[in-house]
Amino acid sequence: MNNQKNSEITLVVDLDGTLIQHDMLFESFWSVASKNPFLAFRLILGLRYGVSYFKERLAQSYTFDPAKLSYNQLVLEKIKEWRKKNARAVLASASSDRIVTAIARYLGLFDEVHASDQTRNLKGKLKASFLEERYGAQNFDYIGNSLSDIPVWEQARQAIIYNPGLLLRKKTAKLYPEAEYLVDSTAKFFRYIKALRPTHWLKNSLIFLPAIIAIEVNGPIIYLQLFYAFIAFSLIASSGYLLNDLFDLESDRSHHRRKFRPIAAGEVPLVQAMILAMVLTMSAFILAFFSGNIGFLIVLITYFILSTTYSLYFKNKLLVDVFFLGTLYTLRILAGAATAELTLTVWLLAFSFFIFLSLATIKRLSELVDNIARNKEALRRPYQANDIPILKIISLVSGYIAILVLALHIATEPFQQAYPKAFIVWAACPIILYWVTRLVFLADRGQIEGDPFVFAIRDNLSYAMLVTLILLHIAAKYL
Repeated sequence: MNNQKNSEITLVVDLDGTLIQHDMLFESFWSVASKNPFLAFRLILGLRYGVSYFKERLAQSYTFDPAKLSYNQLVLEKIKEWRKKNARAVLASASSDRIVTAIARYLGLFDEVHASDQTRNLKGKLKASFLEERYGAQNFDYIGNSLSDIPVWEQARQAIIYNPGLLLRKKTAKLYPEAEYLVDSTAKFFRYIKALRPTHWLKNSLIFLPAIIAIEVNGPIIYLQLFYAFIAFSLIASSGYLLNDLFDLESDRSHHRRKFRPIAAGEVPLVQAMILAMVLTMSAFILAFFSGNIGFLIVLITYFILSTTYSLYFKNKLLVDVFFLGTLYTLRILAGAATAELTLTVWLLAFSFFIFLSLATIKRLSELVDNIARNKEALRRPYQANDIPILKIISLVSGYIAILVLALHIATEPFQQAYPKAFIVWAACPIILYWVTRLVFLADRGQIEGDPFVFAIRDNLSYAMLVTLILLHIAAKYL
C-alpha cells in the first residue's frame, strides 16, 4: 500500500453481496415473479438481447423500499468510518442504475453512483477499466466480495474483501497479501439448516400412517421403504419451503416473525437458496426413482407441482388456499400407501382431508388474528377481519366431520374384525374433538403463531394426546 492519505483516496463499494446481503438481480426477479409470474417469464425471454437489457427491463418492473433491504453492518460501519475522514465514497454496481441510485439516495453515504444501464454491464474487467479511467490506478480502495471483483482489486490501492468464500480467500491471499478482510464471524451452517425448516419434517411422518393402521403389513422391510419415502418427501418439502421464501421475500420482511427467516433476513444468499432448492428437488426425485416404486414417484411429482403452484399463485386465493393445504397433507398419506402398496379406504381419505382442511383453516385464522392484533392488513392474504367467524366455523365443522367419519369407520365390520377391542378406539373421538376445538379457541385468542402443526410440536398437551391415541391403537389391536 502506498502512503497516500485516505482523504485523497476514493472508497468504491460494490452493492450485491457486499453492501447488501442479496444480489439485486435475483431480488428484483423474485419480487416481480411473486406478483406477476407471467411477466417474469416474459422478462427471462429478454435475455436473448443480453444481460444488460434484461436487468434494465427487470428494474423497470420492480418497485421496492430500500429501507427493507438487508444491509451488511460491517460494510456500513467501514463506509461511515471512511466518511468521518472527509474522504469520498462511491457506490459502483453491476445492478441497474434505477435500483442502485434509489439505494444510494436512501443511505445518503455516497458522493457518486455508477451502475449498469441498458447497454453496459458494469462488472468485472469493464468495472475495473471504468474505475481506473475515472479515479486513476491505485487511487481508490475497493470493497467487494466475489471472484468477478479480482480485476477491480488489481487496479485498486487497497483490496477490501467482505466475507470471502474458501476459493476467493485462497486466491486473494496470494494476489493481495495486504488485503483487508471484513468477516461476519457468526455461524453460517445453522442458517441453512434453519432455512430448510426441519421441524416441519414431522408432517411427513403421515407417510407411516397407512402402514400403522393397515390390517396386514408385509414385514419390517416396508418400514425401511417408508423411511426412504420420508427422506425423499422431507427433501422435496424443504425445497418447497425455500421456493416459498423466495416468492414471499418482500412480504416476509414486513412480518414481525417471518422477517427472521434466513432468506428474508439476508443470512442465506438468494442464489444459494435457488441452487439448494434445485439440489434438494433432484435428490428427492433420484431417491424416489431408484426406490423402484412408480406410484410413490408419481405422488412425489404431484406434490412438488401442487406445492409450487400453491406458493406461486393459489396461496392468495380465497378458500382455494386452504383446500390446497388440505390436499398437500393428504398427499403424504397417499405417498405412504403407494410406498407400502396398500389400498386406502375411503374412510381414511375422507378423515385426512377434513382434518387437514380444519388445520389449514386454523392456520389462516391464527394469521388473521395476529395481523389484526398488530393493526396490520393480512399480508398477501385474501382474508379480512370480518372473515374470522366464518373461518372458525369452517375449521370446527371440518374437524367435526373428520371425527364423524372416524366414528362411522369404527362401526364398520372390517374395522371390527381388524381390531379385536374396537370399542377402545371410540375414546379417540372425544380426544380429537377436544384437540381441534382447543386449537380453534387458541387461534382465536392469538395464542397460535402460524402453523398449528408447529404449535403442536411445542405443546405438551398435544404430545400427551398423541401418546394416548397411540396407546389406544395398540390396546385395540393387540390386547
